[in-house]
Amino acid sequence: MKVFFKTTIYKFQLGITILLLISSCNTSNNNFKLVNNRNNDLNKVINHRWHETDTSIALYRHENLIWQYNFKTKKGKPYFHPININNITLSELSPKDHPWHLGIWHSWKFINGVNYWEYNQSEGSKPWHYDGQTELRSLKIKKGKNYSCIFELDIAYHKLNNPDVLTEKRTIKVSAPDENSAFTIDYAFNFTAIAETVRLDRTPLPHERNGKDWGGYTGLSVRFNNNLTPSSFIYADGSTTLGHGKSNAWAYYGLKDVNNNTIGTAIFDHPKNYNHPTPWYVTTDRDAPLYYLGPAPIFNDPHLMKANDKLFLKYRLKFYTGKVIYNQLKKDWEDYSLP
Repeated sequence: MKVFFKTTIYKFQLGITILLLISSCNTSNNNFKLVNNRNNDLNKVINHRWHETDTSIALYRHENLIWQYNFKTKKGKPYFHPININNITLSELSPKDHPWHLGIWHSWKFINGVNYWEYNQSEGSKPWHYDGQTELRSLKIKKGKNYSCIFELDIAYHKLNNPDVLTEKRTIKVSAPDENSAFTIDYAFNFTAIAETVRLDRTPLPHERNGKDWGGYTGLSVRFNNNLTPSSFIYADGSTTLGHGKSNAWAYYGLKDVNNNTIGTAIFDHPKNYNHPTPWYVTTDRDAPLYYLGPAPIFNDPHLMKANDKLFLKYRLKFYTGKVIYNQLKKDWEDYSLP
């Protein structure tokens, strides 16, 4: 009886000891996973760094530049360039065919008949002289600990040495990059008419008076790297052809590099935007080459404003690596557009 009792106690104690050991191991594993997660987050921070000058701010991962925002340059407008996705340069700056194309940028074409898009190319004009001035009056930069970034800009539109006709408050939010250095850029534009009347216009379409085949462009724009090759298009309505001039809630433009690697850009037109779903200006001229994508809210008609009228526009640019399918883009659009 005593032997049996002692044996039973021994087995019970042994069982408790084993359970404690198992519990200790599980806790250690959980702690190990927690430490690993913290190390991964720490690595993400350590691997990135800012580079700032008087005219630009850039984000690097190790020695590889991810994006650069240029806000005080001779080219007359703030712009992103270069944009590098998975170490592939997406954007093009001032190509010979259109030197006023500035990577990723925003510009009106005509305001009250004055050209704000192209610089004055007439003989005797100063380099990079625009008849219509897009004047950056103030800029605030807020850098996130996770390497996101917010830009707040005050911009005025006017002829040189003339009063303002239009002002703008612009907010740009750049997300933290993922493991492929892909990210999003959210634009919010808030325009206010200052002049008694403001007419936002574009080069006329072919069927209009003095119309041109290339008419309709204006607004937020992406000029893609000339060394890439267009490979695919996907639109909100499911179409996969060029889609120039057609209205859609969003558009995706995919490209390949010389090694057949695919990167691409989607632009999502916010549902509260003027003229939503927006017409799109899209080109794939391989002869120039000229690869371009942009929402064109006044593609079909000019927009008239009276003094103190407001115009709000919001867009998200999202960059992708590898093959992209419709359902993925639809979900990304819903994540942006739905409350």
